[in-house]
Amino acid sequence: MAIVIRPVEIRDVPTLWEVEHRVLLAGDGQVRLASEGSEDRVADRVQAFVDGRWSGDRGAMFVAEVGGVPVGEAQVHKLDPTYCNHVASLGIHLDPSAQGRGLGRALMERLLAWSRDHGVRRLELCVRADNHRAIRLYRGLGFAEELRRVGFLSLPHCTVDIAMVLHLVPTPTHKAVAVGLREQELLFFEHPHAGWQLPKGGVEPGERPEEAVLRELAEETGVDRVERSTPLGWWTVANGTSLQTWHGFLLDLPRDLPDRWTHVATGSPEEEGLALVCRFTPFDEQARAIFPPLFHEALVRALEARGRWPSAI
Repeated sequence: MAIVIRPVEIRDVPTLWEVEHRVLLAGDGQVRLASEGSEDRVADRVQAFVDGRWSGDRGAMFVAEVGGVPVGEAQVHKLDPTYCNHVASLGIHLDPSAQGRGLGRALMERLLAWSRDHGVRRLELCVRADNHRAIRLYRGLGFAEELRRVGFLSLPHCTVDIAMVLHLVPTPTHKAVAVGLREQELLFFEHPHAGWQLPKGGVEPGERPEEAVLRELAEETGVDRVERSTPLGWWTVANGTSLQTWHGFLLDLPRDLPDRWTHVATGSPEEEGLALVCRFTPFDEQARAIFPPLFHEALVRALEARGRWPSAI
């Protein structure tokens, strides 16, 4: 059947209300007030885009149509204050029967294209911590976890809401970061000025991220053997005044590495000649709390890849 992604129309309201109702019943929906499940509320939201209150340069709403029947919708709109109009929030609903066919990604990519064309530099969304399919989709598009609101929900199987962010950077700086494991222990080094760090650094011109992460591992820790490298995807990070695209890798390290050693850093002008103390710490959900926020997304992704992050509390 033909798949069409198009702007929403007021005639879509009855079908979209049914879609949203089925999504919420399935327990996969975006966090909303219970009263917002009514057909009147869906109509108000659609009308806001159709009549221009949230359209033009301020926002957009698109429908995924299969065989002439709407099966999902996605919307994006900029925040109101002038000093925040580079920020936009988005939401998406896709009928459970239509999931797993690439429609969610198609809707999201349409929202991302609209956002880039309309000067959005920061995209925000919220998702239930137990909505694993949606989280995988968002992470695959470059969104990173920014905040977990523990106790925000009072559902039987989930009390955590996750805020995720994507920075839209025209010409990003690329970084590679290594989550290196010796069985169930995480490799880190003590930087004399920056505290506990994971091996990371810039991707050089002509270098692939998977090559850069191995180079950085060797330059900062002296480890030049890896048993397996598992990509963790990419995400965007606001680091001070700069915006960066990070590429994460989960590296299985040799078991015969010592518990502790000192390595003299090479490669980077800022670290050349520094004595870095390399050590291991248990690899569990507590690890994120002892590292700077810059490394949190890489650690969460690695913990989820190993099935060790409590994504729904």
